[in-house]
Amino acid sequence: VTNTLRSKHVEGLAYDLDLYRIHPDQVPMWVWHWLGGLGEHLGLTWGGRWQHLRDYRHFEL
Repeated sequence: VTNTLRSKHVEGLAYDLDLYRIHPDQVPMWVWHWLGGLGEHLGLTWGGRWQHLRDYRHFEL
């Protein structure tokens, strides 16, 4: 959560994936990598590839 008014989330160009009834920390890492690869295949940027602050739930255009 951020208080900034300048973000890809605010612009509608990014989203964080939440899996139904599962806390993100309980999702196996292979699942995040599979979902990240799928998002990248569809042309999205995946936050799991970021070097400084990995955000496995984050996808953006």
